[in-house]
This record gives sequence, structure tokens and C-alpha cells, in this order.
Amino acid sequence: NIDQLMQLVLYRELLELKFEQPLPMISAGSSSVLPLMLEDRVPDAVNHYRIGEAVFLGTDLVNNTTLPGLRSDAIILEADVVEVKEKSLVPLGETTSMTPFETFNHHEESAPGQRGYRALVTVGQLDTEVSGLTPLNPSYKIVGASSDLTVVHIGDEANGLEVGDTIKFRVNYAALLRLM
Repeated sequence: NIDQLMQLVLYRELLELKFEQPLPMISAGSSSVLPLMLEDRVPDAVNHYRIGEAVFLGTDLVNNTTLPGLRSDAIILEADVVEVKEKSLVPLGETTSMTPFETFNHHEESAPGQRGYRALVTVGQLDTEVSGLTPLNPSYKIVGASSDLTVVHIGDEANGLEVGDTIKFRVNYAALLRLM
């Protein structure tokens, strides 16, 4: 907030006086400071920012929107489809919590015996933060992931999706960092 930024400027002045050494840079914020900058509320002495998320994803962290003049779709992940099959939407038998990765428990929404199409894509937990991926197709839902594959529920029909196609995803900042 503004009070903390002003306090940081005062600390710099005290340090410069004490050590008789100029401190030319005050690195005082991340993408979260950008809305304050746009309102011209940041002290002029603050002159360095770490704004990767806003630059790459257009994120306004304060208002949970996209910053004016920026876009939220500049980076899209495309993952290759390596399998499309009709499968049971509820796992058969017992499942275990032995996986070292986050689990996606979407099968509570499905009835035993209910079937649907699942696609495997070539990106997994070793590549990115899979929970930070959102399929561009709003009817698709990520339902699981291993180290190198992600399982996407694509609906009651394959709708022409086949091996060799790609599925596109928006990425959040955690997913983007891991991808890079």
C-alpha cells in the first residue's frame, strides 16, 4: 500500500545519510503495484518493479481483472493429443493417494457407469503446474495428470478430436513459470 511505499522511501533516505552512499534503486513491488502506478499514487523515488505476471498475462492482481491496454491471452499453451478414448468417468476399484502429485476429484459429479470421452495430452506435472491450466474450450475439464500426461474430459462425444490434434490452454502465472 502507499504507506508502506512511503516508509520504504524514508528508510532509503535514512540509509543514505547513515552510510553516506546513494542508493539509486528502490525495488518496491510486483505486478500488484501497477494499479497504483496507473493512478499515479506511487512515490517517484520508487523506481524498480518486478512485473512479470502483468507483462506476460496482463493480470491486475488487485482487482482480479486484466490491466487496461494489456491482454490475458498473449500466452496460450498447445498440448498434443496422444489418445482419445471413451472411458468410465468414475474410476473402477479402489483409488489410492500414493501419487506424488495433486489429484483432481471431478468424478464426484459423475454417476457410476457413466461414460465420456477423455483425451491425453503431452504436458504433465513435470512440465507445469497443471492446476494452473484452463482449457480454452469451456466444455473441456482437466480431470487428472501424471508426470508427463494430462487427462482432459472432452464430453459425451469426441467431436472430431483425434490423435495428433492439440488442445489449447490458458495458463496462470505458476503454470507459466514452470513452463518457462
